[in-house]
Amino acid sequence: MVEAAVAFMFLLLILLVMYEMAMVFSSYIALLNCSVQGAIYASAHPNMVEDPPDEEYQQYVSIMQAEALAGGLSWKDMTVHPPQLPPTVQPGNPLTVTLDYRLTTFASEIVFPMFGRFGLPTEYWITARTAVPIRWEP
Repeated sequence: MVEAAVAFMFLLLILLVMYEMAMVFSSYIALLNCSVQGAIYASAHPNMVEDPPDEEYQQYVSIMQAEALAGGLSWKDMTVHPPQLPPTVQPGNPLTVTLDYRLTTFASEIVFPMFGRFGLPTEYWITARTAVPIRWEP
């Protein structure tokens, strides 16, 4: 019985780690899809204005918001950075879109007696960055 109890703890740990890594990986893929879609839109509209947001910037954010919701991400935990333009805005120059996401899972609050979280963090910070060439013609 004691051996079964000890083995069960380690099997539970393996399942917990597999679940958390699967959540991190699927969230990263969804976040990467968001940044790709935002970069594609931003490459065609590099003159968008962030402050105050114009219609093109609002469309940029709403495209990424829709992609995040489709990927199962929480929009309130996501940070959208404005597109980073190169020094000269010309077709072919790279434009970069960056997104940050804070992931917490239901297993983030699980703490084992005497073992703690076995070194697993309670939240994961995921960043996705996509660079695409500008397609806009001045």
